[in-house]
Amino acid sequence: MHPKDQSILIEHDMGRVIGNTDIVETSEKDTIFYAQPNKKSVYSRYAKNRYPSPSPKLCIVLEKDEDGNYELSDTWIGPFSPPFPGDAKETVKSKPYWETHALVQDAQMVQSKTITKDCPY
Repeated sequence: MHPKDQSILIEHDMGRVIGNTDIVETSEKDTIFYAQPNKKSVYSRYAKNRYPSPSPKLCIVLEKDEDGNYELSDTWIGPFSPPFPGDAKETVKSKPYWETHALVQDAQMVQSKTITKDCPY
């Protein structure tokens, strides 16, 4: 690899299930709510009564530091997902993606006072 970008996303199919992803595709049958994860100010979308699903995919994000070296910034099991709307790294794909996907309800702790059924974005 000869990367040139500030940020690099690598999504790799490992050819076998390597773990579970907390991101699920949603439909109108799902019960959806929004909340801010602990220590975050951006709202995430959650689906009640859904469970993590097996995934063969691994995502890795590399960020270029001040010296021009790449450092591991983030990694997760599952397919690529854009940042949530309102995040500093939000993209044009963020809102459309998160309108049809959500985190499983117990994926992470949330700030209970921020829970809402109304979409904040």
